[in-house]
Amino acid sequence: MDYINVRADGRIELHVHAAITTEDGEKIAVFADGVLCPTPHLWSQQLRLNVTLFTSAAEYSWVNPIQGWAPGTVDFAKGEIRFRAYAA
Repeated sequence: MDYINVRADGRIELHVHAAITTEDGEKIAVFADGVLCPTPHLWSQQLRLNVTLFTSAAEYSWVNPIQGWAPGTVDFAKGEIRFRAYAA
């Protein structure tokens, strides 16, 4: 479930809930919030996210304490989101 809020300054606030399914079928919940920052090129925007992960699967419990920061870009023309996540 994703929510967006378009601010008066043109920034778009993001609130994202998603899930990752691992290769062995376990689920990891992903929660992210941040902003999509406008640039002069409408097809490419700057992305800034704060990311947390949670799972009840014992073998992936190491992701639970991670707080991540993920700068990146969104390319609407190509339909691509690219980012690098860093543990804080």
